[in-house]
Amino acid sequence: MLAAPFYLLLFTRGAYAWTSLQTHLFMWTPAIAGLLTSLIVRRKVVGFGFRLGRLRHYLISYLVPILFCLPVYLFTWATHLGEFRGLISFRRFPIPAGVPGFLILLLVAWVAAPLAMIDTLGEEIGWSGLLTPRLIEITTFTRASSIRGIIWSVWHYPLVIVLLPRFRRDLPVWYALGCMTISITAIAFIYTWLRIRSGSLWPCALLHAVSSNTQDVFEAVTKSTGPTHYITYEYGIGFAIVLSILAFIVWKKTA
Repeated sequence: MLAAPFYLLLFTRGAYAWTSLQTHLFMWTPAIAGLLTSLIVRRKVVGFGFRLGRLRHYLISYLVPILFCLPVYLFTWATHLGEFRGLISFRRFPIPAGVPGFLILLLVAWVAAPLAMIDTLGEEIGWSGLLTPRLIEITTFTRASSIRGIIWSVWHYPLVIVLLPRFRRDLPVWYALGCMTISITAIAFIYTWLRIRSGSLWPCALLHAVSSNTQDVFEAVTKSTGPTHYITYEYGIGFAIVLSILAFIVWKKTA
């Protein structure tokens, strides 16, 4: 319900009326919904997992994005389905060309990830704070992860339907929705595992931020050669395949 006004804005005013401020506010609707729900049912927010947890779980938050980004983009570059390009500038900041520039950009993105948690925390209070622990209480790891992933995916659908044609005109919306749903549902298994193991939502919020920043960097240094957008990023088949493999590994060790 809290997201409904944002969906209404999208469908009535179109993609070009959507701003970064609306994105920030939209990402906090799961948190507000989760906190209000807890208040209504008198469920203590201490169960959301606000304790910090251990260092190793934060290191995992940095490792996972590399595990699914690196194989996809290396394959894309090696097969010329996309072209690696060294950036001269990125968002008006001068960056050295080639691999050094890419590594600098990636390091900056990782250092900035905790700041990006200002947004991702809004989602993870809802998904990892309330939804995941509650699902684990009443069903299996597999079902809990799948349900979280499907809900998380559908929540994004209106944004993809309206905004995708603005940024990726060459990619059919149905294809993007399919790949995104597989990718999000698959990575939900990792989020569920991380939430259970850490007992904290903070590593999940960091994973969310690092994932977003890392894939943005890889995408920024990749030049489309035609089929590129069908392979890369969260709307491409590459992430869907690699994240499904990672999800299967986590499922085998956990379920």
